[in-house]
Amino acid sequence: MHCGLVTFHAAHHYGAMLQAYALAKAASDIAGHCELVDYVRPHTARTNRVFQSGVDLRTVMKNAHSLLHYGALKRRFERFEAFKDDFMPRSGKSFAELGEIETALPGYDLYLTGSDQIWNPFIYDDGNFDTVFFSSFAPKGARKAAYAPSFGSAVLDARHKDELRALLTGFSHLSAREKRGADILKEVTGVENIPVVLDPTLLLTAKQWGGIAAPYAQPRPYILCYFVSEPGALRAEAAALKKRHGLRVLQLGARRKLPAADKLVLDAGPREFLSLVKNAAFVLTNSFHGTVFSLLFGRDFLCDAGRGEEAGHSRAGGLLRMLGLEERLQSVGSSGAGDKLDAERARSLGFLREALTGGTGNAG
Repeated sequence: MHCGLVTFHAAHHYGAMLQAYALAKAASDIAGHCELVDYVRPHTARTNRVFQSGVDLRTVMKNAHSLLHYGALKRRFERFEAFKDDFMPRSGKSFAELGEIETALPGYDLYLTGSDQIWNPFIYDDGNFDTVFFSSFAPKGARKAAYAPSFGSAVLDARHKDELRALLTGFSHLSAREKRGADILKEVTGVENIPVVLDPTLLLTAKQWGGIAAPYAQPRPYILCYFVSEPGALRAEAAALKKRHGLRVLQLGARRKLPAADKLVLDAGPREFLSLVKNAAFVLTNSFHGTVFSLLFGRDFLCDAGRGEEAGHSRAGGLLRMLGLEERLQSVGSSGAGDKLDAERARSLGFLREALTGGTGNAG
C-alpha cells in the first residue's frame, strides 16, 4: 500500500518534526509504505533560517543573538535538515503551493492528514484553512483519512464551519487530537463517534525512540530545562533542585538563560533532543513534547502547564490526567504510567490501522 501523509513536517521544532516522523513510521509499519508530501509553506522556510528578515527591534535583537551564537545555531539547522533527509521519506519533489502538488504529485492508495494544528485557520496569515492539509489535491473519489489533526484552541465561526464541512467531503475516517476538536467535527459533520487519539509521538515506544537518539556528550547526571514559554515557577524549581542534588543544569533551546543554568544548549537537533531527555536525571518543562518524552523515557520530571483550570485544559495537563499522573503538575517525580499508556497506544493504533486498511469508516 502506498500512503501519502501531509502534516507540518519541515518546521525546525522538536515536536513538529518528531510527530511527523512518528506518524509516518507508524503508518509504514501498518501499511507497508507511507511518505510525507513535501509541502513546505514559504513562512516555514523563512522562519527556519538562522537569520530573519526585518528591521523591527525584536528581529534585530534576535539576529544579534543569532550572530553571537552562530556556530551552534548553524549546527542546529543542519541537524534538523539531516534528520528530515535521513529519517523522513518524502515525495520526490518539494511543493510550496496547492497548484504545484496537483500537477506533479503521484497518486496514493490513501491520503492521510494529521497531526499538529494543521486545521487551525488562525495560524495562517489570511485566517483561512490551508486546503492542502485536507488533501484537497487528491483525485476525486480517492480514500482520505485524518489522524489527530487539531484546531488548536480555536472557536470556529459559521463561515469557517461551512468551509470545514465542504473540506471534509471524501474523508472515510476522522479523529482529533483533543476533545474540543472532536466536538467541532461532531457538530460540523453530525458524526457521533469521533475518537480522540494520541499525539503521534506516543504511538512509538521508548525503545523505538531510543534507537534513533544521537549521543550528545554531556557530563552526567544533569537537570534538563526545556521551556517553550516563560518558565514561571520552574525558574525557582531549577535553582532548588540544583542545590538539593548538586547537579549541573542544562537549558535547551532558550535565548534567555536561567540564573541556575550552567549551560545553554543551542545546537541540538531532533535526535540530540531525544538523547538529552533520555539521559537526564530530572526534566523541568512546560512543553507538551517535553512531557511526552519524559514519560516515555521514564524520567523524573515536573511539568508546569499553568495553574488551576488552565492546567486542566492544557495538552500536557490533559495527558497527565488521562494517565493518572496529575501530581507531575505539582512536584518532581517519576512517571509509572506504562499500562495506561500501552492501552491508549493500542486504541490509537487500532484507529490508524482501520483507516489505513480500509476498515469500516466513521465518517463516510
